[in-house]
Amino acid sequence: LAATDPANVYGIAVPWPDAVDDVSGARPARAAGAYVVLVEGRASLYLDRGGKSLRALRPFDGSWESLAVDALTTLTADGRLKRLAVEKVAPELDEVLRAAGFVPTPKGLVRYG
Repeated sequence: LAATDPANVYGIAVPWPDAVDDVSGARPARAAGAYVVLVEGRASLYLDRGGKSLRALRPFDGSWESLAVDALTTLTADGRLKRLAVEKVAPELDEVLRAAGFVPTPKGLVRYG
């Protein structure tokens, strides 16, 4: 979901969960161009505007990571973005992103549409 989507209750009715990884230092926000990935109604990933950083919003346990990254790939699969470049990401997500079609580049991990 777009972080500003009315269907996203985080940041309005429900406080944002604390980021599990501190890849950017900034807190999630309802900002234009940012996305939140919900898995079973739980905020799981937060993508900063422009894809600078991808942050986990719940502990890594192997149960939700692939589902969340698969949902994230719909941004390029459905044409909303031509490419998605993630510069900062927790090491725990690196392998999952690569399995979902992200490739390493000098600008970080990139997935093309």
